[in-house]
Amino acid sequence: MHQAPAYRVGLGEPVLQLVAAFAVMGAGLGAASVASTTAGMADVRPAERGVGAGLLNSTAQLGQALGLAVITPLVASAAPMLGYSLGFTAAALVGVVGALAALTLRGRPRPDDKPAGGVPVPTATEEMGLR
Repeated sequence: MHQAPAYRVGLGEPVLQLVAAFAVMGAGLGAASVASTTAGMADVRPAERGVGAGLLNSTAQLGQALGLAVITPLVASAAPMLGYSLGFTAAALVGVVGALAALTLRGRPRPDDKPAGGVPVPTATEEMGLR
């Protein structure tokens, strides 16, 4: 009986290739998380930063859960390689749609930032002198 080498996992992928891919994904996720949090919180008024952070984190978690719930059945529904291909294609399409939505919605005017007293409230971006 022939046994696969100990350094091979799954369908014959070497462990080093998997570790390298996971390292690249981890670095990309770390960079994207910081950038999206910064962008998502940049124009939130100081009095609303807690609500903004909660909404941002809840939305990210909901998106991850829904993505997993939609893509996992696609992967499991077909032969292994076809399933993965369907899953990655669906994830890429969702990413493209998300990028187009972000570009379309970017720069839209916000409602008036003045509270009832008429005094403007600075955003985090304005406080740091970036606008």
